[in-house]
Amino acid sequence: MKKDAPREDMDGKEKAEAQEKKAPEEAEEAGPEELAALLEEAEAMLKEKEDQVLRIAAEMDNFKKRLAREKEEFCRFANESFAKDLLAVVDGLDKALDHTETNEREALLSGAKMTRDLLLDVMAKFGVARFSAQNEPFDPEMHEALNQLEVAKKEEDGLCVQEYQPGYMMKDRLLRPAMVAVGRLAEPERNPDREEDRNAGTKIKVKVKD
Repeated sequence: MKKDAPREDMDGKEKAEAQEKKAPEEAEEAGPEELAALLEEAEAMLKEKEDQVLRIAAEMDNFKKRLAREKEEFCRFANESFAKDLLAVVDGLDKALDHTETNEREALLSGAKMTRDLLLDVMAKFGVARFSAQNEPFDPEMHEALNQLEVAKKEEDGLCVQEYQPGYMMKDRLLRPAMVAVGRLAEPERNPDREEDRNAGTKIKVKVKD
């Protein structure tokens, strides 16, 4: 039995060689329709591979662009947390200025104002700018309503009639909304039969401070 093993290996090699020789002969003997079908199949496979390559290239390009955008975003707003911490300092100075009598402690008033302005200048170098909401139409994207105040004039309805704290932007991103009171038309001034008065004094979401 062991002596027959080499012979069996030889028979397998001979069969493989015979099949390899037979394949080109069958291709030569194939008719035009079969060749056309083989060619169409090869072209379809080639097109599929090309699509795969293009898709992978597009995905890589999108990945590179996303990384570049994220890097740019990080660089632009890397100081956001630092800027938010500074806002508390500016708020404290604002309150000190608001409650200091102008006819007393003039030096303190002047020093606090100078410090506040210096802080704002430093923050401006990092792209931070304050904005006022006073007498502006209430915008929930830019303002935070702490309460509503009744107003006698219809044109004041829906306006920020009192500003408690200004808002701040960091480049094109909102750093902190302005804290405001929103005007609401007094009840006697409304006429429910008029569409403009029905829409006037629309309630807004008010944040209650703890």
